[in-house]
Amino acid sequence: RKLTHWEMHRTDSDYEFNLTLKMYLFEFVNYYSAIIYIAFFKGRFIGYPCHYDKLFGYRQEECAIGGCFYELAQQLLIILLGKQMFSNFMEFVKPRIILCIENWRRKRKYGTLVNEQSEQWKTDYYQCDDYEGMFTEYLEMVIQFGFITVFVAAMPLAPLLALLNNVIEIRLDAIQFVVDVRRPVAMKADGIGIWQNILVFVVKLAVITNAFLIAFTSDIIPQLFYRYRHHESSGLDGYVNFTLAYGYDPDSCQFKNASGICRYRGYRDLDGIETDYYYELLVVRLAFVVIFEHFVFVVSGLIDLIVPDIPRALYLKIKREEYLSKKAMTDLEAEEDEMMKD
Repeated sequence: RKLTHWEMHRTDSDYEFNLTLKMYLFEFVNYYSAIIYIAFFKGRFIGYPCHYDKLFGYRQEECAIGGCFYELAQQLLIILLGKQMFSNFMEFVKPRIILCIENWRRKRKYGTLVNEQSEQWKTDYYQCDDYEGMFTEYLEMVIQFGFITVFVAAMPLAPLLALLNNVIEIRLDAIQFVVDVRRPVAMKADGIGIWQNILVFVVKLAVITNAFLIAFTSDIIPQLFYRYRHHESSGLDGYVNFTLAYGYDPDSCQFKNASGICRYRGYRDLDGIETDYYYELLVVRLAFVVIFEHFVFVVSGLIDLIVPDIPRALYLKIKREEYLSKKAMTDLEAEEDEMMKD
């Protein structure tokens, strides 16, 4: 906030625009960095046995046996359940704690305590006055919207959890506005401002991110390509064995046979060079990303063209109100002109 203040913007709208953008970018990195790391970077650049890639002298972190896709789902589940429950709990408890502290200070200083028997104006006056406006509410909702759209391929249950959380939060906010805090001052607004642009950005990012999640993080594309390549009509028999490469490093391998040859996940030969199947699968994955995102963007564009932003009935009412207001102004000006002539 101080950084935006130092920029000395000309208008309040410019100030709010830049402040919102900075705060969202900060929260974006804060909340999504760990998720993006698990989804797209963890276990990607570790090398192979005897030739592990190291960073500052340490081997890089690997995914669990189940893969990073399941770790991503677990992380999202913890965030959508734990974080939101804790946030709702703090929203419910924080005003009451502040009110108790203020009552204790007031009792020590004046010897009086505001309670239910006090006059209503005193009770209202001494309520919490820390309401920060709609900025924090918008920021919370946009961050949640990112969790349930950008990574929904890894956690299809996320929208349902967000819906349940929002139902509970609506009631908690109602209690907070009615009982815990002072009545905020109403302010007019033409729209949600820059939040609209941020939501559009999140939606477009979600399409690209989910395409890469399905293609590169999950095993959906490799399994389908394996069945197509090997004509396995009975299922995925031999798929796990096919995804494991051979390598010579009996001291550090978890899986090895009597001859000292270990198995690790990857499409490499004995010399650690990627096989032709690796590049074929890479082409299929990239093709899926391109087709998927283009299909979704085309469908969403058609829906945007077909479904109007304002329903026709409401549009006609708005135009009628504008016509009546212009007609009233015209009649008023005509009457004023007649009075001036008289």
